[in-house]
Amino acid sequence: MLFFHHASHFLHLNLHTSTGAQEATEVKHQFEKTVKEHGITINEYRGDNGIYQSKLFKSFCDALNQKITYCGINAHHQNGITECNIQTITECTHTMLILAMTEWPDVITTELWPFALKLAIDIQNATPTDSGLSPEEIFTRRKSRNRLKDFHTFGCPVFVLEVAL
Repeated sequence: MLFFHHASHFLHLNLHTSTGAQEATEVKHQFEKTVKEHGITINEYRGDNGIYQSKLFKSFCDALNQKITYCGINAHHQNGITECNIQTITECTHTMLILAMTEWPDVITTELWPFALKLAIDIQNATPTDSGLSPEEIFTRRKSRNRLKDFHTFGCPVFVLEVAL
């Protein structure tokens, strides 16, 4: 499940193992725990019609006095900024995975999609915007060091070098 904080453009990813409402509410709780650590309270969610319309998910929102609104079916324009970010992240993930598969076809497979997706989101959150601050810095309200130099090419080989005795 991908959460998008509209004010900061911060993306938060929790990978699911099911499509059920129970897991969706657990992930929602984890996200809210993360944002609370930064002094942010979630007042409203906007989602598609899928799992977000389940009674369980709605009851968890109601319990915290959170409003939830829905986009129309195939009405991506109603959630344009989020959809644009999803498209950017998806294209970045595809590109990283295809490049890695080209370089290491015997090792890199599409099974590594979640790892490439996580890296794409980490890069997006660390990339400075027009304001000079990254989405992560805006979200956490803390200036952090430039993490972009710490990222490596997805799927690049890593070797452990041992000192000969």
